Amino acid sequence: MYYRCPARTLAPGSRALESHPPAVYLREDPIRDAVNGWIGRLFDQGNVERTVTALVASQDNPEAG
Repeated sequence: MYYRCPARTLAPGSRALESHPPAVYLREDPIRDAVNGWIGRLFDQGNVERTVTALVASQDNPEAG
């Protein structure tokens, strides 16, 4: 499976449009494997507490609003 990144989805006037090809096709498997490995490390037994703490800290404080 491939992911497609068409240049038309970039913001008009974006600098990226100068060098972006009309479309880029990227295979799913290298991305999937890298993302799955990264998530696996985040939730590994040695990192899970730090990951959960970071996730909680990233949320808006409901009592502040």
